[in-house]
Amino acid sequence: MACHLHGFVVVPITPGLTELQGIIRFAQPTAIVCSKAYTVRLLNIFKKSSSNDTPKKGPSGSHIFESMKSSKPANEGTSGIPTPGFVLIQMEKVGPEEYWLGVEVGVNVIKFGFIENLGIHNPEAICDLHEDSVAVLIYGVRASGTAKCVPLTHKNIVAMQRNLFLAYKLAGVPLSEKDVALSVFPISRINEYIHCLMLLSIGSSLAFLKSDSQFWTDIELLRPTVLSSTSLDFVKLHTTFKIAVASLRPWSRFLFNHLLERKLSGIKKTGGILDIIEDRFITKKFRRLMGGRLRILMVHSKGYLPESRRLFLELVFGCPVEELYLRTETGVVASTASTMSEPYGTGFPMCDVKLIPYEKDPAFGEICIRGDNVAKGYLYDKEGTSNTRFMDGWYHTNEIGLWKDGQLKVYGHTRDTLEPVPGKIVFLTHLEAVYAESDFVHQIIILGRPKEPLVAVVVPDYELLYRYVIKSKLKVSLDPEQMYHSREVISVIGKDLRRIAQRNKLEDHEEIKMIYLSQTPLPAILLLQRSYLTNKFAAIIDDMYAELKNNKKIGFTTKHLPIDSMMEERITENEVEREQYSRVITLFPTHKRRHWEYWILFLLTNGFLWKYKWAQIQSLFFKIKQFIHY
Repeated sequence: MACHLHGFVVVPITPGLTELQGIIRFAQPTAIVCSKAYTVRLLNIFKKSSSNDTPKKGPSGSHIFESMKSSKPANEGTSGIPTPGFVLIQMEKVGPEEYWLGVEVGVNVIKFGFIENLGIHNPEAICDLHEDSVAVLIYGVRASGTAKCVPLTHKNIVAMQRNLFLAYKLAGVPLSEKDVALSVFPISRINEYIHCLMLLSIGSSLAFLKSDSQFWTDIELLRPTVLSSTSLDFVKLHTTFKIAVASLRPWSRFLFNHLLERKLSGIKKTGGILDIIEDRFITKKFRRLMGGRLRILMVHSKGYLPESRRLFLELVFGCPVEELYLRTETGVVASTASTMSEPYGTGFPMCDVKLIPYEKDPAFGEICIRGDNVAKGYLYDKEGTSNTRFMDGWYHTNEIGLWKDGQLKVYGHTRDTLEPVPGKIVFLTHLEAVYAESDFVHQIIILGRPKEPLVAVVVPDYELLYRYVIKSKLKVSLDPEQMYHSREVISVIGKDLRRIAQRNKLEDHEEIKMIYLSQTPLPAILLLQRSYLTNKFAAIIDDMYAELKNNKKIGFTTKHLPIDSMMEERITENEVEREQYSRVITLFPTHKRRHWEYWILFLLTNGFLWKYKWAQIQSLFFKIKQFIHY
């Protein structure tokens, strides 16, 4: 916020980003603020750069839009050399290693506390800014996998904050200075950047996550009132919950599932005694871990959040779950709580939304957005800033949507469409969200060829599959590598996927005809990695189509894939994620709970004891418990 007040252009960078040197070369910053862990890394990058390159200062905030007309950066000849007078500000105390390495490179390394004291003793007036001057550069990745840089003006970020604030208000949870939030995403993401600015602007408290492995520890200490996530977050939490339920004894599991179905179906929307009793048995301990103050969970899903997972999040967090549709170029433009009108929506005051008929299927339309929140183009990208993306003030997202009951339903990117049957278009991202409702599916990516049936690569949930194999007494090895190539296991998962398709009334061309079970976790952002995974699984896809022509049934291929460095990193992340959830499973119902407790709750929720007052019900409950105990 201080940088914005004094007219600086901010460039948030994700820690560990491999394109760090390229971003520094493009942005040519005059100062970098970082922690001690990244100071040495940055200085080594500067040290390795060629000393023959002459540093050139990049475009300032008032001249950035002129650079959009060029397809090359103004400082193309450099290799990440800092500009003259460059300062590296370290949050912690500067040690000898950082100091002398900075002297060798020619960079001043300064402690952040020095900058704070300098501002206290030498205050400067707030800069008189123009609304169209650039405030922040957001680097991201397109659906094609190429990098992009979006310059946002002060008018853009103010409009984005207003839209996000209204999203909370429309959800029935207006924010105030009393709210507490935990930032769990990299600040380089536009949604998290705007979210942090908005919270600080209204005086709310904000804390930043130490590391992914400390999420539950930090959230227990902070006790937040608002939390944001993506559709891929808390997948492991959902699995943990299902494992806990599966560990119940048969009668207890039957009664618990009955209570769970009643809770999820929304029969008792007004709350009351029975809801309190149900919550005591289902999610009391988990909500205690969350601090018991959470008022709303915002999911940046782009419409890809499975309905079963949304209901689960509402159940365990005990608060409304709202989905947001946003883009890096526009910020938040729609939510499940906002109602829009055709031909273009006005759900938020700072932007309009319209749908242009999709050429492959006129029933759908390409989502287009205009307003003060829309960026003017891309930096150093003449083609991306052409009239095809920014035409007549409308930004064309290349994503397909549909008006449904006054709300914007997003189906996916134009690149993620297939035509398995002539004249029939399927949206792969939307179908993946549907099939993700299967208990056996941890991750799924649907692939295919034009005019060919759909095939998929599935990463099963090993814990649930392990329990199912033991319970069903299947003669299958429990080793994952052998289990995933068993025809019995493939058949079980295939039948469950077919059940999901029938329950969601999918047509025949939308059903998956062949699956391959992969032991290797897929990258988290499937949309951005689809082209990479298509090339990686090319041989697997060929085998699936070859076998599909032979038996016409859901099957598999026994070909093994080599694990590259990218996948090895993802496996490590999955192991860390599994460890941090090991303590969470104790917060859900287990076999230790006596099934008679569920019988009493079963009677209560079905209205047999509704005539008793709450004090009488509570007294009766504890009397029965004491009687059975003794």
